[in-house]
Amino acid sequence: MVKIAPSILSANFAELGREVERLSNAGADFIHIDVMDGQFVPNISFGMPIIKAIRNKSDKVFDVHLMIENPSKYIDDFIDAGADIITIHYESEKHLDRTIEYIKAKGKKAAVALNPATPVHLLKNIIANLDMVLIMTVNPGFGGQKFIEYTIDKVKEVNPLVLHYTNNVTITDCANTTLSIGASPLMSFSYEEVEDIVKISNSVVINIGTMNSELLDLYVLAGKAANKYNKPVILDPVGVFATNARTEITNRLLNEVKFDVVRGNISEIQFLGGLNVKGKGVDSFDDGADSSEIVIEVAKKLECVVVASGKIDLISDGNTLYKIQNGSAKLKYITGTGCMSTSLIGSLLPCADKAIEGAVIGTLAMSLSGELADKENPPIGTYKTLLYDNLFSLSKDVLEKYARIEIEQIN
Repeated sequence: MVKIAPSILSANFAELGREVERLSNAGADFIHIDVMDGQFVPNISFGMPIIKAIRNKSDKVFDVHLMIENPSKYIDDFIDAGADIITIHYESEKHLDRTIEYIKAKGKKAAVALNPATPVHLLKNIIANLDMVLIMTVNPGFGGQKFIEYTIDKVKEVNPLVLHYTNNVTITDCANTTLSIGASPLMSFSYEEVEDIVKISNSVVINIGTMNSELLDLYVLAGKAANKYNKPVILDPVGVFATNARTEITNRLLNEVKFDVVRGNISEIQFLGGLNVKGKGVDSFDDGADSSEIVIEVAKKLECVVVASGKIDLISDGNTLYKIQNGSAKLKYITGTGCMSTSLIGSLLPCADKAIEGAVIGTLAMSLSGELADKENPPIGTYKTLLYDNLFSLSKDVLEKYARIEIEQIN
């Protein structure tokens, strides 16, 4: 799963110790500490003395992101100050392999960050030795910047392995969708390989679409393994409102697994929020009413990113709301486009700095590709082929030209 790692760069520096305690008590997994030197990046933040001063305020992992020149000179100092993970920039370290080896020899986890314009293939010789790769979706140095769309191009370079526990009806479509966006699909229904296969995957998709009582425990085991090995995990509660059995397995999964993203149609998300829904079987009846508040509240309730697909796609982590205006009415005439969207999000999560960014771009990929495929109003069979073609061709330039997204900060 993607760990929650709030950055103290946004904290009240006058009460930094108390802010760190609040983050720790609120359930943060890591404390992310952005160290800036005014040279590698234009801003200056804080250094070893501050980290050392707040170390006793939390027993959480200190994830120290060094946005500084010549970071190898200061590794010991940051370890002594209390760092558990040290992330250095590819662009700032001349002897990258040696520095990574040194960090790991000291018993700490080592990561490399890539600026938005730095190609991923430059890590091919050392990536096996890294504990994490941080792909910057904004230029380093300041918070609150606009998301840089060409992060989507990096999916094809990273080629994440997306493990699917998905339904039999759409399993081929989910695999082809994952391939189209540049990731690699892996499907499994085996109890025997859960631990081993989750360990080697980059993200895990759990989709309850085809109810099979023999697989219900498998979904839970896979979700728990994803949590154990820090893999992003996404739930698609297909037709959760349709039967008691679907409701029960969804509740069990939500109680026993920490999900990074829950994605469903608007009726499924409304049901998770405790509302009466309009639906038939696993299909949603979307009347076009604004469900923003519902999505925000469900995100807060589940403490994860929530995606509700509909005439307008809604994505929220409880703090920010994204509204995606792209799409096509033809998408609802193809079985499994919701499941395919879940696969796209699973493909983007390992390549995004934050879970909500992976969820937004994954959702946008389906809606925008569906819209572009319908430009010439093709018949439905041709439309599905064009949908895959547009997913395959999706790029930064296409997103910048055609994406229609509204962003609202929530008070």
